[in-house]
Amino acid sequence: MAYCLINASYRNDIVTVRNLLKTGVDPNLQYKDGNSALIFASWCGRTEIVRLLLEAGADPNLQDKKGDTALIKASYKGHREIVRLLLDAGTDPNLQDNWGNTALKEASYKGHTEIARLLLKAGGDTNLQNKNGFTALMWASDRGHTEIVRLLLEARADPNLQSKLGTTALIWASQEGHTDIVRLLLKAGADRNIWNRDGYTALELASNKRHIDIVKLLNIFDRPDEPYHMALSKRMTRMTLDVWM
Repeated sequence: MAYCLINASYRNDIVTVRNLLKTGVDPNLQYKDGNSALIFASWCGRTEIVRLLLEAGADPNLQDKKGDTALIKASYKGHREIVRLLLDAGTDPNLQDNWGNTALKEASYKGHTEIARLLLKAGGDTNLQNKNGFTALMWASDRGHTEIVRLLLEARADPNLQSKLGTTALIWASQEGHTDIVRLLLKAGADRNIWNRDGYTALELASNKRHIDIVKLLNIFDRPDEPYHMALSKRMTRMTLDVWM
């Protein structure tokens, strides 16, 4: 019966889903991979079916074998109305999949601004790190999603958290050339002197990529009164001068 309900949800067969639920089919039955009708419908964007399943008592916090929830799936795919329905039904926005990813991380990675806003309003934790140490802020900074970075910082995301690679949101944004995001992060207190695991700072990586506007923002020459960090070695100076020539 789990297969019948999931299959009907996939086909967006509202009549069959409604009839199966009326006959008492358990909306929380799971297939071999842990998928439930609600998880599948949320992934596929079946808004009306999601509503029917929730009304029939589907558990919005059910996880499949990979740890994914309906909310994580819907957030990744950008199904805003489904995200709203799931949150209204009491789903936990901070449940993590087997890799430690949350709905907020997925929305931040994909650039779904309104979904990120909904998740933050519902209590999404901006500083949860996955198994590699990545946060929603790091992903949004790396991908260039400026408005999401702004939202996360307003929600007190820590700009100086480091991944297992030693990277920060500022390092990612500087390396990828996202000038507006670098500006936001610096205003929020991002430390420009943090090294990644390979010994590079945001400034060095921006210099390597010749992101001149970001080099200017990181102020290598504009604050002579500030003590130089160890990263400002002869190698750093040569790289930076190359950018400006």
